[in-house]
Amino acid sequence: MMNVPASSRRCGFCGRPVRRRKKTGRPPEYCNKTCRRQAQGRRDREHRALKSARALRRALSCDLVDRVHRIHAAGQARAPLAEVVRLTDCLQQDSIALVAAVVDEKRAQGQTWVEIAGQAGRTSTSARARWGGGRVREMLSARAMSEAEPGSRARLGRALRLLRRRSGISLAHLARVTGLPGAVIASLLRGDAVASWPETYMLTHALGGEPKDIRSLWELAREVGADSGVGSEGGRER
Repeated sequence: MMNVPASSRRCGFCGRPVRRRKKTGRPPEYCNKTCRRQAQGRRDREHRALKSARALRRALSCDLVDRVHRIHAAGQARAPLAEVVRLTDCLQQDSIALVAAVVDEKRAQGQTWVEIAGQAGRTSTSARARWGGGRVREMLSARAMSEAEPGSRARLGRALRLLRRRSGISLAHLARVTGLPGAVIASLLRGDAVASWPETYMLTHALGGEPKDIRSLWELAREVGADSGVGSEGGRER
């Protein structure tokens, strides 16, 4: 790593030249304490923005899995056309929101529009217009507010209930196959609690579902409701 001459060092926040008052020790990164505090505040805000963007992306991914399960159940049950249309329209909206959330997360990580456009196979102007406007920001803010409401465990429970309805397996049979008490299984199906992943995997498999389709729902539910779990693991422009 090339050493920067003391005379050319600039403040990491305001960009002004930094005067080195001591000849020994580590060169200062900021010109004064105010810039140091403001730089730390900026890092904290960027960290919170990245954390929020990541949480929204994961929540929207779970919504998509949940929506697909409901569409599948509607198709199997020969639901009314209006219900199928409503669910598929919601699926399309969820997909659009997920892509926007992924872009938002990459922006929070510091990626430029040129970098994002290259990954998406678009021009930077097109990418900025599609995912960087005020309407997209309003949409993501609204989705973030709705995702902040309790519901992660409920979505997991609903997905498991759909699997059980499709399989027709009784609670007694599930208890025998999985070794879980019937009361615990009922609690999981209601969305009142979250089991460990091995137990959720076993239950999903017993219901004839694909554990990989449930995994993202379980991860979000476990993250939000870890204290209520059951089972072996406890309950910017550029």
